[in-house]
Amino acid sequence: MSYVQQTHAGLQPIDVRLDGDAARASMLQEPPVFGEEPPTGAVMSTAGLQEVDAHPDFPPQVVSTGEPQLMAPVRDREALERVTVAYEPLRALLEPLQAFVLYLVAVDPDTGTAHARSFFAGVGDVIEDPGTGAAAGPLLAYLNDRVGTQTLTIRQGDEIGRPSRLDCSWAGDRPRVAGDVVVVADGHVAL
Repeated sequence: MSYVQQTHAGLQPIDVRLDGDAARASMLQEPPVFGEEPPTGAVMSTAGLQEVDAHPDFPPQVVSTGEPQLMAPVRDREALERVTVAYEPLRALLEPLQAFVLYLVAVDPDTGTAHARSFFAGVGDVIEDPGTGAAAGPLLAYLNDRVGTQTLTIRQGDEIGRPSRLDCSWAGDRPRVAGDVVVVADGHVAL
């Protein structure tokens, strides 16, 4: 089945394949817009890390495929496991950049894999998202722009006990993000 979802970025086509109570959804995101590259030390500090924990070849950068997300590649998965984020520093980092999420990632472009942690400033608290499709597309766009990555599998949510997997592929001038989903509610609108 195909649907169109209205988002802040406009109308987004979504394909859904149902198999019993499970489904696989795939969304074609907008062409990327590359933004500011904030200082590496400030980004790592916000995550409770040192500048040496940053990936040596991939600086932090705001990337949008609909909503601005701050990509923050780290050196390795061990650094990702040490991340601690507090509300005020996160808000102070994201607001001036007009970014929605701090997306910390340990990437291996050679194998097309990444592990990620995603943080946003909720109402007075930090929220860690177990699977952030809105940041997965920008990550693929970031890697496509820098090293030509065409496909990427992202593991996220392991650290909070809610593992997810996002599969990204490059489609012309934009990313497509897909993942398995489970139906948890069903409803109908009466007119």
